[in-house]
Amino acid sequence: MDRPAGRDRGGPGGRAGALRPGEEDLPLTRPVERTWSALRLQVPDPSSDELLALLSDRSLGAWSVGSEGGRADLRIYFGTREEAERARQEAQSYLSRAGAMPSACDLSVLAVPDEHWLERYQAALQPFDFAGRFVVCPSGETALREGRIPIRLVPGRAFGTGEHATTRLCAEFLERRMRPGQSWVDLGCGSGILSLVALHCGAGEILAVDDDPDAVAVAREVFEANDATGKIVVRCGTTADLPDGRDGIVANILAPFFLQQAPALIRLLKPGGTLVASGIDAEHVDEVEAALSAAGLSVVDRSVLEDWRALACLRPDDGSD
Repeated sequence: MDRPAGRDRGGPGGRAGALRPGEEDLPLTRPVERTWSALRLQVPDPSSDELLALLSDRSLGAWSVGSEGGRADLRIYFGTREEAERARQEAQSYLSRAGAMPSACDLSVLAVPDEHWLERYQAALQPFDFAGRFVVCPSGETALREGRIPIRLVPGRAFGTGEHATTRLCAEFLERRMRPGQSWVDLGCGSGILSLVALHCGAGEILAVDDDPDAVAVAREVFEANDATGKIVVRCGTTADLPDGRDGIVANILAPFFLQQAPALIRLLKPGGTLVASGIDAEHVDEVEAALSAAGLSVVDRSVLEDWRALACLRPDDGSD
């Protein structure tokens, strides 16, 4: 998904072997209805943008529903109540550091009926340029722009529109570092938008993986909408389920994932393979670089957009673990 929100939390390891479309690519059924959770809070206007930026990357959607009397009324949506409760605690800590009183900000976690609100949100988005050569069409209707390749999305339950800075950083790295015919993994694929970027950049074999069955189901629909069915393998799983020996991995997740999974990531790469790591905030980028270096990866490129960092790393060519 389009958040540093790829949510692969698997343990280290992997198994050898290559995947081709149709192998171990089992169909998944999307749930018809479910209940979401929303964090509701009313905060001073000067704090609203920072709180949205802080929490939206790990949410399904975040926006202000109005402002009155110098206070913004925010709604931030999550897949589970546990995620919303963690966000509430994080918001409390932020407000305390900012000198606001959390008790005066009406922080509460609400149950939200499905009502297909996420589909409606995505359908309302307008086409936008994405990286150097693409135009994203969130509603699924193709927008023709000279010199740009359309990527059609399907309004669905998993976020991944390409709007987030971390996704843009990944796409730009793929445009620069992809080589024709390579095998790549899109780890925490969400809607599959980065898998489509990899396909159009010349990847010969692509495995899209997410640990959220909803995201996997939506990715399948997105690939069908882009005539990519059979060209990209989609799987629900974690790093523990992946084959070794890939030319590249793109992972738009969060800093803690890279801190925990750096040894697993290098084992998934063949010697000379590339890791594109995004979803890293400025506060943790040095720590992530140190963890990746300790695992044996060399950081060869860095990119910054807004408050986010992305790293391109290589596994040494000598074949050492």
